[in-house]
Amino acid sequence: MFFDNLKEACFKKGTSPTALLKSLGMSTSSVTSWKKGGTPSINTIYRLANGLGVDPAVLIDSATRPAFDAYNAGYIDGMDEHENEKKPVLTKKDERDIARDLEAIMADLEAGGDMMFDGDPMTQEARESIVSAMRLGLEAAKAKNKARFTPYKYRKE
Repeated sequence: MFFDNLKEACFKKGTSPTALLKSLGMSTSSVTSWKKGGTPSINTIYRLANGLGVDPAVLIDSATRPAFDAYNAGYIDGMDEHENEKKPVLTKKDERDIARDLEAIMADLEAGGDMMFDGDPMTQEARESIVSAMRLGLEAAKAKNKARFTPYKYRKE
């Protein structure tokens, strides 16, 4: 789980998740969500990792690893390997759009009865894992599309 990885990384650095968020000027209310199995946005993961001085991959759990790897495919130190351009940063609007789309997708899946495992409804933990993986995948797709489809005259160098 993401929170367990964050907690361990913080412990190794002699701090706590709450203290880390405070030092980065971030809201500490997110810690409660993460304790319950939530996963932050990819931008937040990078910010936390930078604050701890660790590789962002250290904070990712096994359920979100494939989506995280897909997000980072082709990128080296924030640069696109093929075009030598900076990775686009998702805006707050992008994050809201992704959250809205994610909830709509999950609502459709749950309403269709497609979220069953061996005939039993999925657990809350399984739902959170699916949501986390899908969120990272949607963020990766949004970032790739912004890089690919933003006209050159509007690109920020």
